[in-house]
This record gives sequence, structure tokens and C-alpha cells, in this order.
Amino acid sequence: MIMCLVHLFLLIDIGCFVLHAVAKTEQVASDSVELLLEPECSQLKRQDIESHLSTKTPYRVVANLDDKPIAYKECRPTRIWSVIRHGTRNPSKEHIEGAKSKLGRLKEEIVTNPQTKLCPEELTRLRRWRFDVNSEEEKYLTTEGEQELEELAERMQKRFPNLLADEYDPNLYYFKYTKTQRTLKSAESFTSGLFGRENIAPIEYPEAVHKDPVLRFYKLCNKWKIDVDKNPKTFD
Repeated sequence: MIMCLVHLFLLIDIGCFVLHAVAKTEQVASDSVELLLEPECSQLKRQDIESHLSTKTPYRVVANLDDKPIAYKECRPTRIWSVIRHGTRNPSKEHIEGAKSKLGRLKEEIVTNPQTKLCPEELTRLRRWRFDVNSEEEKYLTTEGEQELEELAERMQKRFPNLLADEYDPNLYYFKYTKTQRTLKSAESFTSGLFGRENIAPIEYPEAVHKDPVLRFYKLCNKWKIDVDKNPKTFD
């Protein structure tokens, strides 16, 4: 009886070992097949990530796209005052150079990694990719920024069709910008949205001032410069 029990135990033990070995063999085979198969391309689309970029989220992703005319009973719009920030611009020279260096190294690490999860198409696209932002164009308005201002003007015009005429008249319109490339191009893009790009040449602008007392009044405030702009504890 004892011998039978021992014999039975050995059979069970051997059986478990065999089953375990088979399971491991199947796993190894599966891993080998997986290594032979090319990684699948990601199904993630650009719009899937654009709304999760914090302060770098494109305005068009979160913009108010409502362009229906605004109407209140027994009221009519007579004038619009609007202070509009420039559109999306390039980073500063310091950040451009930093990004160029870091992204170049990161790209090299990815394309030379033998265990990369990128599919061949993605790898090819990454190899061709270049960070081509010129540091001499620091803080310049980008194409994205131009489109932002054009579309903003178009929506405003649709919301106030009786106030914002689609033909420029210096007696009706007054535009002003500060002395930077990004604000000049933003103003031109906004007026392009109102009148069409081919019709913006006659538009009159006052001389741009770097320390504009209205648009950049803080530049003339020494207290702001000391207590805010140059204060390392400003964002604590």
C-alpha cells in the first residue's frame, strides 16, 4: 500500500513537471514568433494628444467655435474693443537650442534601439524627421499662430455681421500692435480674416512702440520690473 502511494506520488510529480515543461516550451515558441513579427503601427492620431499638452495645447483644439450672431432684444452692437494676444509663436533661442540638442539625442536612441516598439513605417518617418526651427527666428509667429488669428477674426465677423464690415475703412477700423514680429504678423493675420489676405495692404497702423503705454504698460512700471519680472519668488 505504501509502495503504491509512493509510486502514485511520483507519477503526479513527474506529470506536473512535464506539463510545466510543455507550458514553458509553448511560451518560448510564442516569444519567438512575437520577435519575428513586425510591431504594429500605433493607431494614435494627432488629435488624440493635442488636447493634453498643457500650456502648449493648440488654441483650435479648445477654442470656442460658436460663430452664431449675438443678438439681444432691443439692443444692437455699436462698437467693439478687443485686446488680443499674439498667436502661437516659436520658443526663445535658449529653448530652441535646448530642444534641438535633446530631441536629436532622443531620436538617435530610438532609431538605434533593436527592441524598439515602433513599426517600420514609423521608424522611417522618424529617421527623416528634422528639428528645423531656426534660432534666429525665436519668438516668431508660426503658421499655426497665423491660422488662429485668421479664424478668430472670421468667427467674430460672423457673430457681429452688421458691425464688422468685410471691407476696410480707416474711419471704422483702428488696429494697433506692439513692436515685435509676432504681434505685427498677428495683426496682419487678423485683418486677413476680416478682409482677405489680398486686401490688407491699405490698412493703416500707428507706429509700433516697444514699451507701448496702453498695450504694454507694465514695461514702464519699475515696481513691476523689480517686484514681479525680476523677482525669483514671483511663481513660488
